[in-house]
Amino acid sequence: YLMLLAFEMQRKNLKTFEKCDARDTLKRIFSQKKAESDNLYMRRLDLLFEEIEPQCGLFHTLSSGEIEFAHLTFQEFLAAKHLVYMEIDYKDFLDESWWEETLLLYTGLLSLEMKRRGNNVVREILNFEAGEGKNPFRLRLLGAKALRDFQEQKREEEALSLAGEKLVELIESDPNLNERIEAGEILGVLGDVRIRKGDMIKVEPGRFIRGSESKEASDREKPEREIYLDTYMIGKYPVTNEEYMKFVDDDGYKKKEFWTDDGWQWREEEKIVEPVYRHDRQWNGPNFPVVGVSWFESIAYAKWLSQTTGEKYRLPTEAEWEKAARGTDGREYPWGNTFDENKCNYGWELGRTSPVGIFPAGKSPYDCFDMAGNVWEWCSDWFADNYYKESPDKNPTGPSSGSDRVIRGGSWSYDADYVRCAFRYRNEPSARNGLLGFRLCQDSK
Repeated sequence: YLMLLAFEMQRKNLKTFEKCDARDTLKRIFSQKKAESDNLYMRRLDLLFEEIEPQCGLFHTLSSGEIEFAHLTFQEFLAAKHLVYMEIDYKDFLDESWWEETLLLYTGLLSLEMKRRGNNVVREILNFEAGEGKNPFRLRLLGAKALRDFQEQKREEEALSLAGEKLVELIESDPNLNERIEAGEILGVLGDVRIRKGDMIKVEPGRFIRGSESKEASDREKPEREIYLDTYMIGKYPVTNEEYMKFVDDDGYKKKEFWTDDGWQWREEEKIVEPVYRHDRQWNGPNFPVVGVSWFESIAYAKWLSQTTGEKYRLPTEAEWEKAARGTDGREYPWGNTFDENKCNYGWELGRTSPVGIFPAGKSPYDCFDMAGNVWEWCSDWFADNYYKESPDKNPTGPSSGSDRVIRGGSWSYDADYVRCAFRYRNEPSARNGLLGFRLCQDSK
């Protein structure tokens, strides 16, 4: 009875009902007996409900006399169970956003009892065409969220592959920001197929315009001039939590061979054993950029990855970072010369980092993502205010010494001026906070 009542409330888009509604639902289960008058029948149904209501403990009576489930989730869960046990076609409700939570619970119940059927339903939802005038992305997110909520061992590879494909298509279609964030977060849980490729972008040899003479530029960005760089490879995305945790889990913090002398001494003195935010859910989504790591830690990770893979990784030089961000034409931002708030995570709009690669319109000319905003990225160079005035014009690697290391790209908490490609900033190599991450580089293969 409770399942039917909840289902009927969902079907009618109701959160509350009256006693007469409860009686009408009871009629569908308890038929009128022979020789039972209408009045006696109605009274019997009322008494049945009066017996059920306190015993189930799921209802709450409002001052208006209307009745509701104590929590909407109870109603949605029972409606979902009714869908399962009565084998009702869930597709009748796909176009209604009111049914979203109920359908998530429905697929979850299927996965527990009928794994194959649950995964089939997920695939059907992912492939379902939204009705005319409906949001074309909503059902892709609904199907992917349903699969995310399955126990990991209940997710079948075919459904995982399709969900990953649909989520990447969604992100690259550039819908509204909230949808891209949600798609990115779900993709991280299911396994981000973009990052598994380990993409490194090849930057061809040649000259590019480094620095800036714009009115926003500080003296440390001047002069603007051409710089030549040899071929190199740079990460398509910043290093993510999922990637970095492999270093942590492999006892990278305990192996001195991966650390510089200063870095090991700092780690020992400060008793550093993991990133600052390893256990903070706000920062540790699998495909979010790792933050709370110092320059020392980024160097150690690069050395560990080099040993693990047999390929040589390092941090980019400041010049390599800038060329990868702006291309060869001296543009102000990775996407062009006009700032666009929809193309990067900046200025406290989100108040935290975001999954990598969810701003496809903001990628650089070399198809590198998140080079404006999201996180400041460590470079290999020491920092000096006047270095651009003194540096060589071929393969510059920064001053020979210093106290701070270069960071580039701005972050989620800095405004538009700081996410310009030419903007230069610094931090002490032991700094660790929610703004600092890094991406890797390689010499040309």
